[in-house]
Order: sequence, then C-alpha cells, then structure tokens
Amino acid sequence: MPLKEFGSTGRKVTMMGVGGFHVGRMTDDEAQKTIELAIQRGIRFFDNAESYLDGEAEIKFRKF
Repeated sequence: MPLKEFGSTGRKVTMMGVGGFHVGRMTDDEAQKTIELAIQRGIRFFDNAESYLDGEAEIKFRKF
C-alpha cells in the first residue's frame, strides 16, 4: 500500500481509504468482508459520518 508523509508530523499514512456511505447499504456479510479485506490489504482510513444512511454505516463499521 503506498504511503505518504502526513503533513510535517513525520508519520506516514496510507494514500487510500474506504468510503463509508456504500458500506451502510451492504448486508452485514458484505460489509464485514469489505472492511476485513480492506484492513488485510493495508487500508487504515475509513471515511464515515453519522449522516450516512441515518447512522447505518457507523453501526456496521463499529460491528466489524
């Protein structure tokens, strides 16, 4: 996974993330597979907001 320096912190972060809106529309099984695969592949940034599907996306991220 490509890394990029995070501002002037000296820390490196992944350049890719997973958007949360679509995860809220997935079944629990699909959401779990998507989140776990992203983590296995090195993704550490997951974009999410309470407004995504009335909090459904947050619920699924919290579960998995």
